[in-house]
Amino acid sequence: MTAPNDPPRQTAADPADPDPLDVLRERIRSTQDAVERLADEAARAAGPGEAGERARAEGPPRSGYAVPGDSGGRDTMERQALVALLDLVRTMVPRELTEQLADLLREVLLLVRAAIDWYLERLEPRRRPPVEVQDIPIT
Repeated sequence: MTAPNDPPRQTAADPADPDPLDVLRERIRSTQDAVERLADEAARAAGPGEAGERARAEGPPRSGYAVPGDSGGRDTMERQALVALLDLVRTMVPRELTEQLADLLREVLLLVRAAIDWYLERLEPRRRPPVEVQDIPIT
């Protein structure tokens, strides 16, 4: 129960303001679609060639499917989609937050560097002054 002076609760979002997550999902979907189209166009432009069809007919090579020069198509599309997603997320992060994260990372790296320097100082053999030796005459 609400008091008479309480402000009215909004039960539904204003339809004019789209949900930011929906906007992000749509951007990711459109980026992934564009990446898939570009990958398909590149695969069609490269053409399969006789060697590629012969290799598919023979089955996998002895070392598995890791054939030098064979991009795999699907892996390339996934990598491109991941890079596009990371770039999208990077552009959505405010500049101030990016600068704060960079400063934090710099401080962490300086801390690691100081810890390594401290540890190396402990590892180096300490230089002791030379011990004085006396000649003892033997009679």
